Amino acid sequence: MAGIPSSLAFENFDDKSLFNGKFYRKIQDPESKNFILDFDSKTAHCAFDLGSDDIETLLSERKRHFDTGQETRTRWINVWMPENQHEIIELLAGHYGFSPRLKSSMYCSPQKPVSVASRSHNTHRTPQEVFHRVPKRAKEADAISLASMDVEKNQRIASPTTSSSLMDINHYRIVDEVWHFASVDWGFKFTCIGFNSLYNTAKDFSKGDRQESDKPAGKRVWTWLILCHDNTVISIHENPFPGSQEPNRDELKSIRHNLSNVFKQLSTATLDNQTHNPIMTVNIRPGLHDRQGDEVQVPESAVASLLFYYLFDDWYTSYALVARKEHQYSSHLERVRDKMFKNPDIDNARQLHHFGRQLAVLKRIYESYTMIIERLLKGPQDRRPTADDIVKIAQRSSEAQDGINQQGSQKSDSAYGVAVSTAAAVRFARLRDRINLYAMSEIQDCLEEKEALVMLNFNLVALKESSFVEKLTRITILLAKVTILFLPVSLMSAYFAIPIVGVGDQYTLTDFWASFAVVFGVSFIALVAFGQLSGTQEGGPIYKSLTRSYYEVSRRLVKTKSSQHAALKA
Repeated sequence: MAGIPSSLAFENFDDKSLFNGKFYRKIQDPESKNFILDFDSKTAHCAFDLGSDDIETLLSERKRHFDTGQETRTRWINVWMPENQHEIIELLAGHYGFSPRLKSSMYCSPQKPVSVASRSHNTHRTPQEVFHRVPKRAKEADAISLASMDVEKNQRIASPTTSSSLMDINHYRIVDEVWHFASVDWGFKFTCIGFNSLYNTAKDFSKGDRQESDKPAGKRVWTWLILCHDNTVISIHENPFPGSQEPNRDELKSIRHNLSNVFKQLSTATLDNQTHNPIMTVNIRPGLHDRQGDEVQVPESAVASLLFYYLFDDWYTSYALVARKEHQYSSHLERVRDKMFKNPDIDNARQLHHFGRQLAVLKRIYESYTMIIERLLKGPQDRRPTADDIVKIAQRSSEAQDGINQQGSQKSDSAYGVAVSTAAAVRFARLRDRINLYAMSEIQDCLEEKEALVMLNFNLVALKESSFVEKLTRITILLAKVTILFLPVSLMSAYFAIPIVGVGDQYTLTDFWASFAVVFGVSFIALVAFGQLSGTQEGGPIYKSLTRSYYEVSRRLVKTKSSQHAALKA
């Protein structure tokens, strides 16, 4: 095992019993801290939970082999929960020349939010509050602090308005607030990218707390990926359950899905039972055979870059966020549309507003991915090294001293940054096209559909209000018509009730009802004629008259019975 001292507990990664009984189980274990995997076309060895002394020994041996020109195998160093492994991050940073800021960003403690429910709103005042008046500014500051909550987790975080909270701000708090935050760093021995990944761990998107949030549903986790000059790839993952949070194994399985997929396809122990989707197939390790028995042709110089690419290309998670089958936003927009036609309400616009905010965040996350890809394909900006850079290069390796001529210039072998191989560059370009063609276009369609639904909702609400006004107008006109219809009859009845001498005894009951029928009929005909001439008759563009509704229902019933009789005869 070149580059691996025999004293370290490395085991055969291609052994089926070890892989199924230990390695794959450890990679799903939330208590696992790190692992190192060394492999080439013939053999592979892996070790979990190494200490800082073991890491230092491995790095020293690696440097000795690289400096003497010996062939080095591809190495994958993975670190979980970096806040608990400061010494290992320090060793890696010192060996590969990470900047102090980049190093401290990697192992800074993730924010540990305090639940709002845990902070009791105690109404009892302290003795100082009883005998001393609390300043107004202090009350306002406390109100601002209480109002500062994480909209996604319903948890309170320290208010950034105070000077103490500004001093406490760290990298993981920034990436938790700005989900599209991304980083591309270059060094003489490494290329480093940092990005947020959003994992679809939400079991039920229709829950109210997810609809009211301005952040997309899912679990956000920050990841560092570093491609080093000696065929080493380092992956550092943010702790998804910081503080005293209990690890959720279902969510952890979803978070480590892509990492587990890459991990198991680097071993020959899984070749017999590879039933995964062909889209999830990765060709990294040379010498392996695919499902058809053909040997995978991968250049040795491209293995580290391909491993770097496939750890970044978590297409399963990315596509699940926008695919039609699992597309939470597309399906929910359809539900809102159906609800809108049944009962238009202003509350629908509020839900659509939150969906728009979530889609905007998701769009910016994908834009950060394309930015990283563009930077990797373009490479670092051309620049000549400073005098300090040249001194550092000379101190690190004797080869660097040979790369500096008398004028202080630098040869091409001491370029700034580690470029990805051609095979990886082609795949990065393909990933960029897929993001633009599938993810970005789908999100843009949802945003446009959301805007159209907002306008449609307001139009339906206005139409609903217009229908209410029309219905009220019809009722008012109907009452007025009834009143006008019985007004002549009331006058006639009053006439018959007047005791006029010589007249009252001349009319009989028959005369009264005959007069009533004539007056009522003439009044009805007059109202109908007035309605036709003025356009106020029953039956408008929205509501139909009772007679017309009864006529249409009867006509449909008769037509249905006729068709049934015809079917029975046939």
